[in-house]
Amino acid sequence: MIEPCHLDRLRKVESGHVSDAMEEMGLRRSILLGFHLLGVGDRPIVGPAVTVQQARKTSGVDRSERQVRHREVSDHAAKPGSVVVVATGGILDVATWGENHSFRCAARGVEAMITDGAVRDVHALKGGAFPVFCRAFSPVKSLWDLRTESINEPVEIDGVPVAPGDVIFGDETGVVVIPADSVGKIGTLAYEIRRREDKYRRTFPANS
Repeated sequence: MIEPCHLDRLRKVESGHVSDAMEEMGLRRSILLGFHLLGVGDRPIVGPAVTVQQARKTSGVDRSERQVRHREVSDHAAKPGSVVVVATGGILDVATWGENHSFRCAARGVEAMITDGAVRDVHALKGGAFPVFCRAFSPVKSLWDLRTESINEPVEIDGVPVAPGDVIFGDETGVVVIPADSVGKIGTLAYEIRRREDKYRRTFPANS
């Protein structure tokens, strides 16, 4: 169980501080880059991962047969404060997420979602209060091409493993996956790094 105070401390730092803390601790580098950030972007995203694995439908399956389980995720599996992580293996021509599921998650207090795939309803997501990290945009609905392979089982994005309960830290610079068993130590060190930088910054003239 991750203590709320550890998450609160992480909300006071930036992705660079978290990355530096993990490097100083000699932990595996677990950085995810190259995402579009839609929605709220003036605060860091911090929360335990709810993982989803998506894949293309197998051959012979009727394209109108529903094999995605988004509603199960947005209405039940994703708890308040969590971050939905949808791994697709880089499927970019079909949207794995959109406006409706974002609104459902937001209404339940879910923190954010991230996918290495595509999303649709971009105009609504850009203007909404629910942060979405994605790799691409596509108008094609997931129903036609995708299936959900698993919910809350380990996934992998860009070679970075993400286990259910790992903490996702995201801001405009990038996304960091924090192992659940190291959140307290990483948060404490990242906050100390932030304090060091603030102290150093105060040594410069105000107008420099």
